[in-house]
Amino acid sequence: MGEALYRKNFSGKREELIPGIENMQILYGVCADSNRDTLIYYKAAQVPNWSQVCSVDVDLLINSIDSVLLKPENYLFQGESMTATDRLLHKNWETYIALRET
Repeated sequence: MGEALYRKNFSGKREELIPGIENMQILYGVCADSNRDTLIYYKAAQVPNWSQVCSVDVDLLINSIDSVLLKPENYLFQGESMTATDRLLHKNWETYIALRET
C-alpha cells in the first residue's frame, strides 16, 4: 500500500480513501477568552482544555502519485521548507474549521 489516507471499517479492515496523501496534521485551536478572539493551536496530546477548543486546522501534504517532474522540487509544509527526494509534485492543502459554540 502506498501513501494514502486510510480508514478502518467496522470490521477492522483497512480501506484506502484517497491516494497520494503523504502527511496529515491536525491542530486544535483553543480560545483563550470568551470573545473567541485569541487562538492558540495545539497538537491533540497538548490541548489544555478540550471544552475551549473552538477551531480545527487540517493540514495535508498531497503528492501526484506518479513522477511528473524532471528533478525533485522544494515545497512548504506547515510553514517549513522541504526538499523532495522524488520527482513527485507536492502540494500543501490547509483549511481551518470553526466549531460552533454549545
